[in-house]
Amino acid sequence: MNYSKTAVKTLPFLGRCLIFTVLCWNFVHRISVPCSPLTDAENGILTALVLAFFPGRVTSFSFLASAELALLFLIYDLFYGLARVTGLQNFFLNVTLDGRIVPIVCALHLLYGVISAKRIAVTLYKISTDHVLPCGRLRILQISDLHPGRFQTPLRIKRFYAIVEKYRPDMIVLTGDIFDEFTRMSKFREYCRFFAETKPVYGTWYVFGNHDAQWHWRRPAHTREDILRSFAEAGVRILEDECAFAADGRIRIAGRRDAMEERMTPEQLLKEEIPGVLTVLLCHEPVELTACAEAGADVIFAGHTHGGQIFPLGRLMKYAAKAHEMNGGMRGILPGRYAVVSRGTGTWGYPVRTEGKSEIVIADIEGEP
Repeated sequence: MNYSKTAVKTLPFLGRCLIFTVLCWNFVHRISVPCSPLTDAENGILTALVLAFFPGRVTSFSFLASAELALLFLIYDLFYGLARVTGLQNFFLNVTLDGRIVPIVCALHLLYGVISAKRIAVTLYKISTDHVLPCGRLRILQISDLHPGRFQTPLRIKRFYAIVEKYRPDMIVLTGDIFDEFTRMSKFREYCRFFAETKPVYGTWYVFGNHDAQWHWRRPAHTREDILRSFAEAGVRILEDECAFAADGRIRIAGRRDAMEERMTPEQLLKEEIPGVLTVLLCHEPVELTACAEAGADVIFAGHTHGGQIFPLGRLMKYAAKAHEMNGGMRGILPGRYAVVSRGTGTWGYPVRTEGKSEIVIADIEGEP
């Protein structure tokens, strides 16, 4: 994608320059290095250069740490300016250890993020419908934004097996970014094997996300053809702007293409409501939710947002950039019609989660027997 190539070339450099500027000013004026042969200014400039430009990739943990440190210093500077205006600068400096509190808070916050990213919660939602369902109920397990990178341990997939065994879903839906450009082939095969060995009665269904077969920061080890072939062998049904039926026609599953591709409108995809049939719509980005519900989708499953993942970036994407309509959770769109947005089962790029939670979603839909 053209915009991705432009972003790779320009945005990282501009970001590094901004990080260097903030860190340089603060290290020069606030933090001295004892017993150093260099002056405070020289130490500050050198430290800022290393922190801003040493990380090899903007998707590396070291770059995230530098960016968060710069952001916290920027917030600190704003409060310091307020303290000077009110004549409380000496008290403020004493309480904050002359600014040394900033790297301490940054380290603790990132440590919390690393621990939080490793945990997987099970989030349960209950949905009511007036449609007739097999045995009066339908349990759907949603996995989204798995992003199995190099930081995920074998214990993670064991947790997936345990959750499926405990909750015994009738259907599994995969709402995109199950793989990404950092997924090694060993992880790719491992998760394909997991999907092959998990056989819910109404099948496993999948829609592409914006990372599965596309690349933004590096070329992935797998190809789109690898996904198509491996999922076909695993019995996973891929939906690309198409509908299929399960449970003897009582459940319609619709899958949208990714929002970055040319795709049908919700009206073109669903065409018309089918009386008495529950329509489950899968998409990656939580956009056009009202249009999907108006077109006939009873329950919409989406992902993409990661629940924010990195504070405050996720909130900026939602509220400032208006990149999606929900950060996570479940809400009614129209009477009797709902959207469920996963906060992501994994994390993209950074093995850190300072907002939201890594989750597998279980949606229990209660209907007429």
